[in-house]
Amino acid sequence: MGARVWITLVAGLTAIAAVAGAVAMALGTLGMPEEVEDRLPFGSPVAGAAALLLVVGVPNAVLALLARRGDPRTGRAAVAVGLVLVGWIVVQVLVIRELSPLQPTFVLVGVLLVWLGTRPARA
Repeated sequence: MGARVWITLVAGLTAIAAVAGAVAMALGTLGMPEEVEDRLPFGSPVAGAAALLLVVGVPNAVLALLARRGDPRTGRAAVAVGLVLVGWIVVQVLVIRELSPLQPTFVLVGVLLVWLGTRPARA
């Protein structure tokens, strides 16, 4: 499979995960301790969910669509979205001061998107 197919899959799954996480966070079904919720923007899980959607969900959904359509901007977009995802995790750790197994996983996803984004340029 080519890089664009992988970008479509990785970005699409990441967008779905972000939407699911945002919904769960907004509904309060994540089981976050109260002290962690207090560290969220405005101390609100709904604000945290909105940030997750805007910073992770939307960019990954747009990237998946670009890749699916074969848009020539896909490589650059994948690099940008991957870097934003890594930055999101860094900021998340600094803000909520909690670690979860999902954080290193999504750092790797961000790095993978950056790497995949450079693949079409080499072809």
